[in-house]
Amino acid sequence: MEDALSKHSDVRSSLIVLPEAFNNGKRYYDEPKQEPGVGVKCALQQLAAISKRLGLTFVAGMLDPPHNSAYLIDSDDDPKAMCHKQDHSGNHRPCTTDSDINNPIEHEAGDACIGALICADPHYNRQRVTRNVENSSRTYKIICVPAWMSEGNLDSSETRVGIGR
Repeated sequence: MEDALSKHSDVRSSLIVLPEAFNNGKRYYDEPKQEPGVGVKCALQQLAAISKRLGLTFVAGMLDPPHNSAYLIDSDDDPKAMCHKQDHSGNHRPCTTDSDINNPIEHEAGDACIGALICADPHYNRQRVTRNVENSSRTYKIICVPAWMSEGNLDSSETRVGIGR
């Protein structure tokens, strides 16, 4: 991954969004479920090392049984959990506590406010997360959607959740 990111250009100060269940190692619905190919701790450590070497930031969806969570990984700090997926598909037990751990995050280094909506979370958290991002004093206001979606999962009005200047 690191070679692919740095092969053709300088990616310093970039934000790269990796898909939901990035560490799964197989198609999202393949059996056995709840058994990612790479453990979340290991995957986060590897992404943090790449982030530090290349000076970039990731928002990554990680399968972390029994949840699917979004993390912010940057070169300046330890990975931060942003939110848990509230999945009603039967693949993962729905999060029964407040799903918003630290969402959005005021990212000092990039003068950005970064929010995350995992997969179909625009159905559940879009208004609150986007409102908080819009109200931020940061220069850059970003909503990331690390997702593995079926075609037609969201209608066209729901897919326009990004905001910015």
